[in-house]
Amino acid sequence: MSLIQQIAEKRQLLLDGIAANGGDINLSIFEDFYPDEAHFIFELLQNAEDANATEVTFELTAHGCSFEHNGSRHFNEQDIRGITGIFNSSKKNNPDKIGKFGVGFKSVFVYTDTPVVYSKHYSFRIEKLVLPVAVPPKHGLGDRTRFDFPFNNPKKNAEEAFAEVKSGLEQLSENTLLFLKNLEYIKWKVGAQEGALLREEHSQNHVEVLKQLDGKDCLSSHWLRFSAPVQLDKAFTSPVDGVERQQVAIAFELALTGDKKSFDKNRTIKEQLKVVPAVRGKVSVFFPADKETSGLRFHLHGPFVPELSRASIKNSPENLPLFGQLAALTAKSLHAIKELGLLNGEFLAVLPNADDHLPDRYQVIRKAIIDEMKVEPLVPTHLGGHAPAARLLQARASLKALLTVDDLAFVTEREDH
Repeated sequence: MSLIQQIAEKRQLLLDGIAANGGDINLSIFEDFYPDEAHFIFELLQNAEDANATEVTFELTAHGCSFEHNGSRHFNEQDIRGITGIFNSSKKNNPDKIGKFGVGFKSVFVYTDTPVVYSKHYSFRIEKLVLPVAVPPKHGLGDRTRFDFPFNNPKKNAEEAFAEVKSGLEQLSENTLLFLKNLEYIKWKVGAQEGALLREEHSQNHVEVLKQLDGKDCLSSHWLRFSAPVQLDKAFTSPVDGVERQQVAIAFELALTGDKKSFDKNRTIKEQLKVVPAVRGKVSVFFPADKETSGLRFHLHGPFVPELSRASIKNSPENLPLFGQLAALTAKSLHAIKELGLLNGEFLAVLPNADDHLPDRYQVIRKAIIDEMKVEPLVPTHLGGHAPAARLLQARASLKALLTVDDLAFVTEREDH
């Protein structure tokens, strides 16, 4: 008996037990868990990232959606059990576990009753939410993994499903690739139109993301990204298995200066780019959690425990140490930004000030920035260079123009620099 048949027998017992009690598995629960349109797009991207994929492709037709990736990690028994299970709640099978299929995949059932998986070793269709049925391998697929999602959920007609998935693909932002380690290229095809997101690493910290339509670049965004490994200690116990192998990260938005149209790899960053405040700083758990608000003007990522919909972060003690580590990373990044020649008066507009409304758990980041700038030479001075805030005086521009350094020393009766 094949592995698929063995799992199917177990799953059939579950279905028989439910039926014997006059019940059925209610798929509508997933509509409540995943109210956002085409949420499954991000679940598929997460699974591809975990499978070490560098490239993925979506293809959307009037009748369904397919997804392929080139990941080197292929479906195994644990994946099949996870993708056909319901609400696995142990730590071993936690739905938020990195690299494993859990309840998040169930968001595809908002659109389809019978998703199909083609992998290197196993190919199967999922029926009645939990029942795997073996299907013939996909010819010509090679080492790639493929998912097919026919639009056959009776509660959502194919036309509506097509429109929602199309909108979800078109709204993929540059932030989608910003904090991923493996995935570099996302391509989608809707009828005759094609689109893509491509991440290019110019240096350890400088990242460019290109958005293309029909093979032509239509948007380019530049970022300063800093990351650090998650630090575990006795006070940090996370329900997410594998979190110690993850990273916290921050990213500042960059803009080309003057009339420059593109980045020249042969010139320095400070000659071409400047740090600019984000209209709204986003918080990501690999992908943006759209309903999470930090109040900052730069972006954050951490392997937080998210709400089930992944639209926000749980307000739980397990997440708190990650905010402290993001605070330390942000303070440390100021030194690197200074070395790049980008820590100037204009940069200060990116940092949180006393008037910014930051939720309680994000205030530790503002405090870390202030504490670092008080004692380290990170504050731009009037005559150039940097100094600790604790050694500086602030005044109007007219007074700065009037007093020399010697005058200032005389007035303040200070003998330090």
